[in-house]
Formats: sequence, C-alpha cells, structure tokens
Amino acid sequence: MSYQRNLGYEDIIFRLDKGEILPVYLFLGEEEADKTRVLQKLKTILFPDRSALAFNYDVLDGEKQDAAAILSLCLTLPQMASKRLVVVKEANALPKPEKKKLLSYLKSPSPTTCLILWAKKQETDAERKAKSKTEAKQFTEAECQTISQTGAVVTFWAMWENQVQAYVTKLCQDQGKKIASQAALLLGQLIGTSRQALAAEVEKLVTFTGTRKTINVQDVEEVISPGEADSIFDLIDSVGQRETTTALKRFNQLRDRGESPVKILFMITRHFRLLWQAGLMLAQGVPMLEVASRLKIRSKKQITRIFQQTKLFTEKQLLNAFKTLLDTDLALKSEEASDLRMELLILGLRKDFS
Repeated sequence: MSYQRNLGYEDIIFRLDKGEILPVYLFLGEEEADKTRVLQKLKTILFPDRSALAFNYDVLDGEKQDAAAILSLCLTLPQMASKRLVVVKEANALPKPEKKKLLSYLKSPSPTTCLILWAKKQETDAERKAKSKTEAKQFTEAECQTISQTGAVVTFWAMWENQVQAYVTKLCQDQGKKIASQAALLLGQLIGTSRQALAAEVEKLVTFTGTRKTINVQDVEEVISPGEADSIFDLIDSVGQRETTTALKRFNQLRDRGESPVKILFMITRHFRLLWQAGLMLAQGVPMLEVASRLKIRSKKQITRIFQQTKLFTEKQLLNAFKTLLDTDLALKSEEASDLRMELLILGLRKDFS
C-alpha cells in the first residue's frame, strides 16, 4: 500500500468490508470514538467465535511497555483464530529507541497478527520541532512512511457539515430507527460535526423514543443536551449586549459542563453565520418564515432567538466578528491555553461590537 495521509474513517471501513485486513495500522487524529468503532469492527471480523477473543486479543500501554513486550505478542501464533489482534494505546509515547525496534519489525510483520498503533492527535513536523525533545513524542513523516509500506496510516478527523445528515441517518439505521431529515439537520446544528458527540446524542434519542421507529424534530428539541442551545444563545446575547462579565461566566459554565473550546467556537461561529444570512435576507424583505426555511431551521425557539439577535449587530460588526473568530480558530490549532484564548475571543468580540 502506498503512503496516504488522507486515508480516513470511511476509507478503512470500506476496505474492511471488502475483507482487506493489513498487518499494521497507525491510528491518528482527534476522533477517538471512530477509532473505537474501527477496532470493534476488526474484532467482529477476526473473531466470529467470541471465545477466541480471550486468547488472541491484547491491549498494551505505550507509556509502560517496551518494544520487546509488544513484539513478543505480535510473534505469538493465534489460537482458534486466523490472526491475533494487538493494540498499543498511547503509541506516540514510545521512546525513540523502542519505536526504532518496532519499526524494524514492521518491515516484515507477522502475517498472523494485526497490530494497531493507537496515537494521539498528530502534529506537523514544524510543530514538533518547536517543542523540546522530551515533548516530541509523535510519529514523524519518515516513520509514517515506514508503517505505510506494509500497513496503513489512518487519520480520524471530524466531518464536514455537509456529511452530518448522512452520518446521523446511518447511525439511526444501524439501531433500527429512522430519523426525519429536518431532525438530522437540527442535530447537526446543535451538536456540530464530532462523530463521538453525535453518536452519544443518537444513543439518547434511541433510548428516548423506545419502540417508536421514527425520530422527529420534537424528539431532538426535548432530548439533546438540555440547556446547551439556550446557553449558546445566552452567551451570544451577553456578547451582543456588551455584558462581558456575564458572557465570560456563561462560557465558563459551558466549559465546566464538559464542552470543549473547539466545539464552543464552532457553535458560536455557526450561529454568527446564521445571523449574517438571516440579516441579509430580512433586509431584502424576505418573510421570516421563508428565512427560516432557507436556513433550514426548524426549532421554533432557535428561530425566535435568531430574529431577536439580528437586531443586535450591524453588518460591519459581524464582519469584524468573523475576522476575530477566524483568528481564534487558527490560534486554537497551535496553542495549548485554549480556555484563555476563548476568553480573549469574548473580550475581542466586545471590541468588535463597540
């Protein structure tokens, strides 16, 4: 297999469905839930007899194990199955000498073992060089090239917005449910593009609807993260009304509830984009119901709040806000202090709206 940095979740699922199982995979990227789904699929394929799992499946910690322990398992013959499955979590934490030994094995890996190197989010070479040697524990481009000669490098990224509806629909189908198209769209509006977050919310919806086969908009409005949408609206209200102290407090409430700064930024940015689009259409005389239809907003509460908030911002203020949001997005990808960056965003938006 040739080295491909853009091999992703859909690619590996497609290849596994075709029966292609390689001797080694390097899992990179931020979507841990997708890595888990691929692992579960591999276990189902390799061990149709679940009793064989106990004899042929091992999970190691790269922070605690050396290459010798990993290789010993990789070279052990399977029992009651065609292959062994060895998973090394925190593989990026392996010291350089141990990685070197492991990569030497990967030049001619055992055909009866599937090895998964499960790493954290990958850094670029430039980002890695900016760190000290003790911090630089990622896989280099050269190491990825070596792995890809006998296996595959798979990067698990969040989806694009236009992929969410199909993904949610498939999640529901897998659990014997249908979801109305507008309900799937609303779910994406409220939750974002993280597969992990979407899967968790679909689980809630499946449980909530019980024996009923179809999930509708009302179900999404009732079930999905109670208070989350209101909190985002309230945060933006506070920003628009120049209540900086209240806005910071509401951001901290979202963060303390477990929302990541990246997700909060995504939701704020998307909301300001809806405000921009709604404002332009209203200025052109488009009726409110038609605006809601074009923006594909079906939640009555969301529609009402958006129309209220279009009166808080001028076109120039929104343009300034988009620049500030873009700067924050770029900063979050290169900085560790994400909470501080988000607080600076709120202060920056206050300046934009002055």
